[in-house]
Amino acid sequence: MDWKFFCDRLTDAIWDAIKDKVGTEEAAMKVARDKKSTKKIDVLAEDAVIDYLKRENMDVTLLSEEIGEIQIGTTPKYAVILDPVDGTTNAIKGLPFFSTSIAIAKGKKIEDLVIGYIRNYLTGEIFYVDESGAFQNDKKCASSSCSVLRKSLISIYTYNNVDYRVLRRILMKIGKMRLFGAISLELAYVACNKLDGLIDLRGDLKISDIAASIILVKKAGGVCSDMNGNEFTGNLDINEKYTIIAAGNQILYDEFMRILDLEFGQSENKLFLDKK
Repeated sequence: MDWKFFCDRLTDAIWDAIKDKVGTEEAAMKVARDKKSTKKIDVLAEDAVIDYLKRENMDVTLLSEEIGEIQIGTTPKYAVILDPVDGTTNAIKGLPFFSTSIAIAKGKKIEDLVIGYIRNYLTGEIFYVDESGAFQNDKKCASSSCSVLRKSLISIYTYNNVDYRVLRRILMKIGKMRLFGAISLELAYVACNKLDGLIDLRGDLKISDIAASIILVKKAGGVCSDMNGNEFTGNLDINEKYTIIAAGNQILYDEFMRILDLEFGQSENKLFLDKK
C-alpha cells in the first residue's frame, strides 16, 4: 500500500469539500452530529473522508475527531487516526494555519503507529513520516539542536485550569513563545526545526490530534511524552485525553521537565488549580 499516495488523495478530497467554506461565516455554522453540535466545516471534512474510504473499498477502522470510531469495510487491517480539520478556528477565520492530520496503525495500540501525514492546505506544507524517515515536502527533517532554554522558541498551550505560577515559571525561563492554533502542525514544526519545543498542559488532546505528530517528532530526532514523562502507549482510544511535552532534543526536553519539577515525581494534580 502506497500510504503517501493514499494520504495525498484523501486530503485532496477533504480540500475539495471545504475550500469554498474557508474564511466564511458558513464554516462556523453549528450542525448536529451524533448528539453533539459540530461546526459545518468539520462535518464536511469528515464526510469527505468517509465517502472516500467507502468509494475506494478500504477495510479500515476509522478514529476521527468528530464521529469517533467506526468500521469501514468488512475486515479492517489497519486503523486510520484522523483529525479532518486541526485548527478549525483558524480555518473559519481564513488564517493560513490549519491542517489535516492522518496516522496509520497496523494494530490497535499507539505502539502500532507506522505512518504519519500532516497537510497545511494554504501553505502547501506536507509533513510525512514512515520507516525511512521524517520529511517536509520530500526533504528530510531534523529536529532542533537548541539545548538552552533562554534561546528556545516554543509553543505553549494552557487553559485557566493550570496554576498561573506554573505558566509564569515557564515563561521566565524560555526565550520566546509562539501560539499558532493547530497542534499537529506545531508539533510538525518541532520535528522540522521551526520550533524548538511545545508544551501543552490543557489535558484535552485526543489521539487524533497528536498521533501523526508524535511519530514524526521521534523519527526526526526529537523527544515527546505526556506531562508526567510517560511515553505514549496503550490502546488507540478516541476518548482518551492527553497532555504533551515535546522538544527537538533530549537536553531541552529534560529542561522542560525540570521547569515542571516532574523529574522529581511531582503529581500532575499539583499543576492544576482547585476548582472547588
